[in-house]
Amino acid sequence: MIEKCNRGDSSRIRSEDPSTPGSTGDTETPARATATATGDPGFATVLHSFLRLGTLGFGGPIAVVGYMQRGLVEKRGWIAKQDFLNGVALEQTMPGPLAAQVAMWVGYLRRGVLGAAATALAFIAPSFLMVTAVAVAYAHYPGLRVPLAHPVIPTKRPG
Repeated sequence: MIEKCNRGDSSRIRSEDPSTPGSTGDTETPARATATATGDPGFATVLHSFLRLGTLGFGGPIAVVGYMQRGLVEKRGWIAKQDFLNGVALEQTMPGPLAAQVAMWVGYLRRGVLGAAATALAFIAPSFLMVTAVAVAYAHYPGLRVPLAHPVIPTKRPG
């Protein structure tokens, strides 16, 4: 069993399962023990990373989760690979948007519930604002002849 322990500013994960890799029973290990590649970034840097990913990420949830793994785990080393994969596995069992849930998982590991909310906002806000801007444009220009998407027109089948 893995439980989150917040003690002041130091975030730790307690592993009580002896079968957990690297665990010898009721021990504590730093949640960011493997985040040494570029040091431990500030939370604002992590939020900026999710804001950028939410703005520029393209290709569906699995592709965006792949971008997260490459950027956060492999390239920058901000989160342990096993912590990230545990989050992906957990989020795949729940209904909802996978990439946003993984972003919330990373935020939760970094700063608890408020971190999860902050990373969710940073990741989701760009898409929300883009869709809202398109909706405002459609409402403001009702006679717009340039479709932003091709409509599906039902056709009558011969015969």
